[in-house]
Amino acid sequence: MHEIVQGQSHARKHPPERLDRWVVVRTQASLRRAQQSMQQQVSKAQATLEQKCWHFSNRRFACEADARAALERDLKGKPVWLEVQHDLVAHAQYAGKGRLRKDSSLTSHQWQVATAVTVNQEQVEQEALRKACWIVGTNVLDAVVLSDQQLVTAYKEQGGVERGFRFVKDPLFLASSVFVKKPERVMAALVSSWCFAC
Repeated sequence: MHEIVQGQSHARKHPPERLDRWVVVRTQASLRRAQQSMQQQVSKAQATLEQKCWHFSNRRFACEADARAALERDLKGKPVWLEVQHDLVAHAQYAGKGRLRKDSSLTSHQWQVATAVTVNQEQVEQEALRKACWIVGTNVLDAVVLSDQQLVTAYKEQGGVERGFRFVKDPLFLASSVFVKKPERVMAALVSSWCFAC
């Protein structure tokens, strides 16, 4: 069955005197498809972001501000359902090369960012619920005349009619290459092709 998420009437801007009724619908099948799609999207995005964070964690920065700015820049555009926890690690730099002497002095620090990627399942579910919804519109404003459930059913039945005319759009349907002498034969050929297609 169809779950009517929301049914509302909205005023249209062009032309301003017309009103429409919009119904937001979600089905169990569309929810299942959206959840599968989201799981695939989450796994791909998580793998990509983990690889990106691994490469990022191998870089060192001159100061803490540079490390934070680079992290923000690299995480720009990440999905809201992926979260990145990070820790800044300071590595001491000493003067000279090789083994440290007792009198070695600390010259500076280099900063490294350790990251971990997690998935926010609650936001993944919210996104799946949003993606599972679709909108049906009508100019029949009275819900008594045409209920939300009747509107959705009529919309679903319209798909069968559209499939019936699919063959006309098919490039193999050679309507322009058919030659007949009488107009009655054109109608007969058209009716027979419709019967053959259905």
